[in-house]
Amino acid sequence: MPCRIAIVDFGMGNLNSVKRKLTKFNCEPIISSHSADIAKADKIILPGVGHFQNAVENLKKLKLIDALNEMVVNPAYIHR
Repeated sequence: MPCRIAIVDFGMGNLNSVKRKLTKFNCEPIISSHSADIAKADKIILPGVGHFQNAVENLKKLKLIDALNEMVVNPAYIHR
């Protein structure tokens, strides 16, 4: 089964190029800004951007900060 990878869509970055590259590596990428979709993934990619403050503001608007912190810091997610 391919690795499910969530590419976090927070309104910045070239997400489709990341998705195409992951597909070439036999991954199952999904682009989403919904915490439920992101939580189902085996791995998470937060694409790089040129202006970090704008990125953080967009993540806050989408209410993804808490969900991402939970998925990255919580040992239940890390060890699954």
